[in-house]
Amino acid sequence: MNTSPIEPLGDLQIKKAGRPSALHQGNVRIEIIETARRLFAKKGFEAVSVSAIAAEVGVASTTVSHHFGPKENLWREVYAQTFPAVSTGRDIIAASRQSNLSMMEAIRKLLLHHSLLPLTKPHHVEFMFRALVETSSNSALGDIYATRVGYQEGFYMRLAEFGRETGELNKFPDNKQAAKILRFALMGYYFYFEHHALPSAIREFEHVDDFKKLITRQIEDFIKSLELVIQ
Repeated sequence: MNTSPIEPLGDLQIKKAGRPSALHQGNVRIEIIETARRLFAKKGFEAVSVSAIAAEVGVASTTVSHHFGPKENLWREVYAQTFPAVSTGRDIIAASRQSNLSMMEAIRKLLLHHSLLPLTKPHHVEFMFRALVETSSNSALGDIYATRVGYQEGFYMRLAEFGRETGELNKFPDNKQAAKILRFALMGYYFYFEHHALPSAIREFEHVDDFKKLITRQIEDFIKSLELVIQ
């Protein structure tokens, strides 16, 4: 049985103070991005300064500026590297279609991937949640917001089309209405996971297996509730 500690979750993975080992390997740029992601996820774009990021990494502010330019450019680079890991929904839908799975099975896979991501990609989920809110109110990042909203709308329409193809969403008059219901339900789950399930897991569980069991139970409960809505 795997009883490895659940250290990759959230703040439990943060390195001790001092110069990070990655710097000894010449990976300054990677260390800056990872540190910036964590700080942006916890405090937000406006509350994090370049000097704060530099201090955490153990380099001068000029080093951060040398690699990325102004703070906005650094944020955009963090976003560009975080988005692909989090936004895998379209790939999961395509793979599920190819494997002749049901829409609900695709949703189960999607939620499991998203919920277990903190184990291997710390702060990715938190960063993307905060990014959606911040880009909606920051005109300098408005293009990111428009692209993100467009991606989400396209994803939920594809999921609705898939569900109507399998017959699971036939109670809805069209794809648009089905997509609206799916979006409301899944965004609710994501919000619950980000603000309740994940913090609770960090506090309560010592091992990865315990966390996975909790997440699996929560997903199954959600699936049952969603089935009641769409049937």
